[in-house]
Amino acid sequence: MRVGRNDPCPCGCGRKYKHCQSGKADARPSPNVRGGARPPPTAAAQKRRQCGGCSACCGPALRINTSDLLVLKGETCPHLGEHGCQRWGTSLPDLCRDFLCNYLTEPVSLTVRERPDRIGVILKRTAHKQTRLHECEPGGLLRIFGNPFWGPVIRRDVLNGWSLIASFLGDPHNADSIHVKAIGGRLKCELTSCRQDGSPILVPTQPNHGTPVYDVLFVDHQNFRFDVLELIGDLADHPLIILTPPDTGASSQRISFRFTRRQADFLAALRRAVPLRPNEAHPSDPALLTANS
Repeated sequence: MRVGRNDPCPCGCGRKYKHCQSGKADARPSPNVRGGARPPPTAAAQKRRQCGGCSACCGPALRINTSDLLVLKGETCPHLGEHGCQRWGTSLPDLCRDFLCNYLTEPVSLTVRERPDRIGVILKRTAHKQTRLHECEPGGLLRIFGNPFWGPVIRRDVLNGWSLIASFLGDPHNADSIHVKAIGGRLKCELTSCRQDGSPILVPTQPNHGTPVYDVLFVDHQNFRFDVLELIGDLADHPLIILTPPDTGASSQRISFRFTRRQADFLAALRRAVPLRPNEAHPSDPALLTANS
């Protein structure tokens, strides 16, 4: 039923409709998505800290592979505009709307200095005791250890036995990922599993809509294979080394690993940030049991 400008406002205020702003607001049709009502924000989106202009998760560091949107790693989301995402709150996939990096969820006061676009890394701590570092600006993986907030967080996680997984910018298939963990007071790491020619073994991830996306295959050893100090020493000044352990994999094929210069630089920075010594990281030490789950 249409309300005339000079008719009494349906809100009950007694004024004419043309003079009542609240009535006009109530009478406006609500925004809709493809004919339906706009969905309410999810619980994850409601509890987030404001991004404050950061759009690092829309850039080349991450990937999106859903039926609504496909953005490969190394590409920037096509819906990212000058003032942020142009589809926010409408048809944006839940995967984007619910994504929470640790800058948004840390229950402490953070400065703009700790934002992903300022430190150059999207830091995501998971319930599986993993700390993931996604480089979103060149050199971010080296700078984050010097950040006054995130540096101690990474050190604490590593000392508590958490896995540290880092992926480098400019690698569309995560072929330069590296997986580090503290075992027995030493930093150990798994590297990319490679074929005989040194090319990384890639496995498709799910869900897969359209163009396949891949993860690097890490060999599942009982313990991490390589000691960080030994790796850095072996690499010396070589830009690329293929390391082959003296055993075979589960398929009875010889396992080789690709190791790059920037992986060595990252490990050297991590080694300085987490100065482990034998028996230093003892699980009974109360100072090492303070990491949040």
